[in-house]
Order: sequence, then C-alpha cells, then structure tokens
Amino acid sequence: MTDSPNRTHSRPFFNWKIGLLAAFLPLILIAAAWLLFSRPRTEFPLEEIPAPPPALDYAAGPFAGCLTTPFQDVKVYPKFVSSEPLFGRIALGPNASDGKNRAVYDFALDESEGTGKGHDRLYFDLNRNLDLTDDKVLAATEPAAARAGVDSVGIFFEHITVPWDFGGDIGVRAVELVPSYRRDATYGNRLLKFDYASVRSGAIRIAGRRYEATLSRYGLTGRYDSPNTRVKLECPPGVLLFPGRGKLFMSVPYRWKACQLGTFLNINRSWYRLAATPLGDRLKVMRYKGDLGVFEVAVGPASDAVAVADICSTDTRVKITSPDRWTEFKPWAVHSLELPVGDYCLSSMNVKSGNYYLGIAQTQEPRGVPRDPSGHAPRYFIKIRKDRPFKFSLERKLSVSLPTPRDGDRLKPGDNLKVCAFLVDAEDDIALYSIQDIRLAGARARAPAGELNADVTVTDSTGKVLAQGKFPFSALAASVYIWQVPDDIRLSGPQEKFTVTVTYDTGPLSGKIESSRYVIIENPEAR
Repeated sequence: MTDSPNRTHSRPFFNWKIGLLAAFLPLILIAAAWLLFSRPRTEFPLEEIPAPPPALDYAAGPFAGCLTTPFQDVKVYPKFVSSEPLFGRIALGPNASDGKNRAVYDFALDESEGTGKGHDRLYFDLNRNLDLTDDKVLAATEPAAARAGVDSVGIFFEHITVPWDFGGDIGVRAVELVPSYRRDATYGNRLLKFDYASVRSGAIRIAGRRYEATLSRYGLTGRYDSPNTRVKLECPPGVLLFPGRGKLFMSVPYRWKACQLGTFLNINRSWYRLAATPLGDRLKVMRYKGDLGVFEVAVGPASDAVAVADICSTDTRVKITSPDRWTEFKPWAVHSLELPVGDYCLSSMNVKSGNYYLGIAQTQEPRGVPRDPSGHAPRYFIKIRKDRPFKFSLERKLSVSLPTPRDGDRLKPGDNLKVCAFLVDAEDDIALYSIQDIRLAGARARAPAGELNADVTVTDSTGKVLAQGKFPFSALAASVYIWQVPDDIRLSGPQEKFTVTVTYDTGPLSGKIESSRYVIIENPEAR
C-alpha cells in the first residue's frame, strides 16, 4: 500500500482581506482627502489676475479733472494736433488722501484726428521731469469708429506702470494702471481716470464652505489692506455639497456676496471678518468669538417687519442679511439677528413692513444744515448689548428738513423758487428716501406707481394757492421742486410774504408730516 503525498491547500484568508482592502481603499483615500481639505485654515494664497473691464469700475482708482489751460510750471508740452487739448495733474501714492509722500504727475490729452474727433492721445509725464515729450505717447486702445459716445463709455489708453512706495519692509513696488478719459454724464466734467489693471483672486474656505474670493483695490491707496478694498465671494459653478446642522446643502452656481474688507459676514450662523496683506497675496479669515446681542426690526405697523441693512461702527461694518440665503433659499431680509456687540450708526436699510417698502439711510444734512465732517461725528445710536435686545424703530415723530428755501429769502418776478426737502429723524441723522405701497404698484412691488410723493404748495399772504406740485422721496440726492415766479404776478404792495409748505404722507408709518418756510417776493417797479 502506497502512501499518497499530502497536499496543502492555500487558505483564502489573505485573498478576501486583500479584496476587502482594495474595495475600501478608494473610500479611505476620499475620507483622508476630505479631512485634509477641510482642516481648519485661516490664511489662503491669492494670485494676481487681470481686472474685469475698467468700464465697470470694478477696480476704480484715483481720477483727475481735465482743464483747457496748461500749467505754467510744465517746461515742455508736445505740439498738439487739436486746437482744444486738455491738461491735468494727479498725485499718486499710498498716502494721497492726507497729502503725504505723494508723487505728482502731469498729463495732456490730444486729438490725433483733429479737433472734435475725440481725445485719443495721452501724454503722461512718467519720469516727472516736467517734460511731456520724452515719455512714451499712449494711444487709445479702440479705433476711432469704436469711440462714438465717448461721453458715456470713455476712451481707454495703453497701460502705465508707476512706482508705488508701500513703506515698511515692502518698499517700492510697481503698480499697473489703466488710464481712461470720459465726461461725467451728470455735470459734464472731463475726467482722466486711473483704474487698477489687476485684482487678486483665489479659493478660500469659510465655515467649511468653499468660495472664490476676489479682492479689488478702490480709491487712492493702491494697497489691498485698505478698508476700501472690495471683496467678492462667489460660489463656483457646479454642484457642491456642504455638511451643516445635520443635513446637506446644495450651493447655487454664480451666487455671490460683495462687501468691503473688514466687514462682518454672517455665514452658517457665525460671524467672520476678512483681512488682506498690503500686496493682496494672502487673505486671512477671522472668526468672531466675542459676545452677541439681538438686533430686531420694529418699523411700521407690522409686527413681522423684515429688513436688510448695512450698519457701521468706528472700525467695521456689519451686513444684516439672512445667514443662509445661498443654501436654504430664504429671503435676504430678517426680522431679528444676533450681531457682535458694539455701537453702530446706520448706513442704509431696506424694510418691508406690511404693505410698504421703506428705504432708510444716513442723511448728510441733519436739521437742514450741511454736515461738517470735521465737527459732526456719526450718531452711533444702535446699541447692541449682550443682555438687552435693540429694537430699530421710528417711534419719534419724523420731521421735514427744508434746506431751501430759507425763511426770508427774497425773489423777484421771473426768478426760480427752489424747494429742497428731506424726511428725517434729526436726532439720529437718518432719513427716509423711499416709501412704496405694494398695493399701488400692482404685480411689480417696486414699480414707480407705488412710490408715495411729497406735496408742495405755494400760497400768498391771503392764503390763495398760486402753485402746487409733487416730487418723490429722496435723501441720498435732494428732492427738488422748482416754481418760476410769474413775470405778471400781482403783489399786495412793494413786497409780499409767500408761504412754501411741504407735506409728506407716510401712510400708517407716521401719517402726514409737513413743514413751511416763508419767502419775500419783491416788486422791482415799486422802488
């Protein structure tokens, strides 16, 4: 009997373990990548990219007025083709707003195709030697045919690069600018604007969510760490899922927020601020960990009034909006919200109360007297405290501010009587610039038909109405009504006192509010 050899069979233990590991390896790698990507970070790198079209004023810099007479201290001007060249001078530098360390540049604009054909040649004294003939001549970037309507769209020139002293360890760096010539559509002023040619952009994360952040400089400083720096946070296109409060949110492509650097942003029910380096190469995300207090809207008769607003403290701004407006598709407006504690003044607010939309803003002319910025501090009446809710309301009686006319102003037949009015809360320096009734507007809640106007009447000394008119609410730009005194007006004597009355009908908010001034109309033939 022959013994058969014993055969050893391979055990499947290692086979199924390897298979299980291979099956779970992608999930393990995904989880590791997610943990790595979502780790807490406070600083993010930003890259320099070309700015969007300067016509959009996305990265608007300084500007200078254009004159028809040359500067006497300029040594050499070029020989101009146009009989109507323009001349100007601009101071550039990091402290241009307070007049320190500025570099002054002269420039001139010519029309290469002849007078009236458009100023399409820019002579810029880049080397600052008061000779405009030894620097490169900057040509317009569009052909003559594309420059029709220059007064509204502007003429853009080749870029210039100027040295910019950032101070400290940074020193002098080059800043690229885009010059453009345009005429102000309202006042007809001729301006040479200098927009920044680049912005900073990059991916950041706030509250576990990914955003594309774009920083654009604005104004004189040229720095990215200025409070005037604009910040745009944008959800990138495509579907992104974010975990939060036990469920998944889906972002909406191309939705974005815009604010100024340093503004408090309410994201995922937490407050954050952003800070940038002077060169804008890094952006820091800072979460607010201090005390909070309740801000509540109590404007008008509706108990559920809601609002969106911008409020300011001495060193920051707070945007009052729905914290999850991108993710849960709620309206932007809120009835109440927890804010960082502090004292704030109102910058602007839009309120919906019952059937009414109200626009409220900080007024620049309290009590009818133009503000002196050096001697009149903003009213920080919004007191946010940890233990005491603040209700924003218009409980005090609103009043009509009448900067013009003033009591005792004198006019003659043929003169124009100008009436300028504001509806204000003089104590807090806020004004209503819009009241709209949804019912009057019909389907379009913000249609002009829904706007409630102010009434103006002009009466003589006997109470006879000589003129009546209306003008819309306005606080950001003065409301104006103009009445021309008739040439054949009959007066009761050499002069007569006339009364100008402005009446605002605010509906259920404060009812009718009016104010009056008297003017003297003189009869020149009686002298």
